[in-house]
Amino acid sequence: MKQRKWLALLLAVCVALPLISCRRSGDQIVVRYDLTAAPRSLDPQLASTGEALMIVENTFEGLLRQSENGGLEPGVATDYEVSDDGLTYTFTLRRDAMWSDGETPVTARDFVFAFRRVVDPVTGSAGAANFLCVQNAPEILSGAVPASRLGVSAPDDYTLIVRLHTPNPFFAEVTASAAAMPCNEAFFTSTKGRYGLEPEYLMFNGPFFIRSYDAKSKVSLRPNGHYHSAKPVLAAGVDLAFQYDDRFDEDKPDATLKTAAQKVLSRFYSGKTDAAPISFEEAEALQEKGSATVYSFENTVWGLAFNCRTNTYGNDKIRRALLLSIDPQELSGYLTGNLSPARGIVPPAVKLLDRSYRDIAGNNVWPARDSAQAKALLAEGLAELGVEKLSKTTILYPDGYDFAPMLSILQRQLQQGLGVFINLEALPQDELSARVRSGDYLLALVPYTAERSNPDSILSRFAGYSTRNETGYASSAFDNTLSAALVAGDIVEAAELYERAEQALLEAGVYLPLAYETSHYACSTDVQGLVFSPFSYQVYFKYAAPAE
Repeated sequence: MKQRKWLALLLAVCVALPLISCRRSGDQIVVRYDLTAAPRSLDPQLASTGEALMIVENTFEGLLRQSENGGLEPGVATDYEVSDDGLTYTFTLRRDAMWSDGETPVTARDFVFAFRRVVDPVTGSAGAANFLCVQNAPEILSGAVPASRLGVSAPDDYTLIVRLHTPNPFFAEVTASAAAMPCNEAFFTSTKGRYGLEPEYLMFNGPFFIRSYDAKSKVSLRPNGHYHSAKPVLAAGVDLAFQYDDRFDEDKPDATLKTAAQKVLSRFYSGKTDAAPISFEEAEALQEKGSATVYSFENTVWGLAFNCRTNTYGNDKIRRALLLSIDPQELSGYLTGNLSPARGIVPPAVKLLDRSYRDIAGNNVWPARDSAQAKALLAEGLAELGVEKLSKTTILYPDGYDFAPMLSILQRQLQQGLGVFINLEALPQDELSARVRSGDYLLALVPYTAERSNPDSILSRFAGYSTRNETGYASSAFDNTLSAALVAGDIVEAAELYERAEQALLEAGVYLPLAYETSHYACSTDVQGLVFSPFSYQVYFKYAAPAE
């Protein structure tokens, strides 16, 4: 017997939040929000930055969509069935779904074309990894077979069949992602390679459409009159203003220069916008005054990253020697403010479906401090390199955080445990990030923020196939574990595989998790219905309305 999914899945990846000081017109509001850059492309299959995802996820709609309570609910699909073996998903599409031109219906073939685009290596979609469970997707992505062989078909306009090569408990969640948004092939072809570069080269099927767009100032979203849904659009619109760093003007040499982030915060406090991400200090001040509601998400991990591309720290014995000389319990006593001791590489905000990943997987086990074994490993590693002592090493860390006390203790631990001295160098965050990306470092304190509610969002940063692998770590066993987790039969199996991958990174001395950081947002109690995500600073505006 087939299982019928009525789309009441509780994927608590987001929280409904209110906002500050919105524009109001009767029972509706036009929400004002700032972004720190304009997106380069609004092609859903290519969207990867927070700015692009913010716009795409409010102007397009997938088979499923995010609900007000953070779960999943019907989008273009009214319901779906999963075969007993978990390999075949059959989606039934609503018959009144239309594109924003008011003439073209949204059909199952639009999803077939979109899914094929995602896994086509020519597209270069950042979301392709999430579709590897679909039949023939790995072979298509590698270029071995054409995209037309993907396990997705449309027997009629309102039925979509997706065949997986192995069961995946997260596939329903994938269908609500930006990469899974539909794409009309005829319209795509008519744009002649310009799809998504400007609003005129897009058709929308979501709750809003782009009424106006200026990359230098703002984008205005307004309700899509051709959008049909069981739940109506409540917001009167959304104005997203782009903020940029000030540049020095020779005609105004004494002018105070502000960064984009500073402008976002200033505009929020002056009432020109309705919400903004805020710092820990600002969150404390607002909570003390009671002038706004603060929402917090523990979504970032800070850890000591080793550059495995270097001769010295490409040696696993030297990395493990340093690992065995560190006592994380002692270091945790020197964390301050917005930082808390890390219990693993994946931060607590990440969930598997509706369950906390950390609760399922448990904590990573840091090897017990062992000076004797550490010294033995160091000696073996140095001998393999043909040198007598460790080369001069510096830990880079950001100067905007109070990490110095903790790192000075780490310095002492390494000196006492191994007899080696490590230098410390504070850098501006932008410079530190640039050096880590370019590989110009030996050791660095590096943050990773979850971009979606899946451990793979963090762990794939260390995969050999990832273009964002900043450590240079390469392990086929690690890569295979991640691939197996993506197609696991259930969340318990997936959690076990992800935890195994975490533990492997730690024991190999690739990335040592030291602290979790919390993101904060300030919002008004005057508004209800906004859905705020802890991942990639996403906000869903469809249900925004004045508070009752």
